[in-house]
Amino acid sequence: MLDTYGDHAWGYEFFVNPLGIQGDLRIDANGDDDPSPDYIWYSMGRPNERGWQVEIAIPFSSLRFPDAETQVWRANFWRDHRRDLRRRYAWAA
Repeated sequence: MLDTYGDHAWGYEFFVNPLGIQGDLRIDANGDDDPSPDYIWYSMGRPNERGWQVEIAIPFSSLRFPDAETQVWRANFWRDHRRDLRRRYAWAA
């Protein structure tokens, strides 16, 4: 998730599965999401002997952010386990 304005008002969420299949949406501070945007970005997934890894590339031209010399963005990363009890591991709370 990227909060490119750093104000907790809304953010971009980008999802990738182990095969590199994408999903994206926009989410607001109330937790309401809008899946209608179709952002342009790239992903690749690779299963391996220890699990899997993904790479993503999000062009700045796909995002809105302030026109300021200094940028303060917020980011969070997480992993969902949907097959059992929907465990979620997050980088930040």
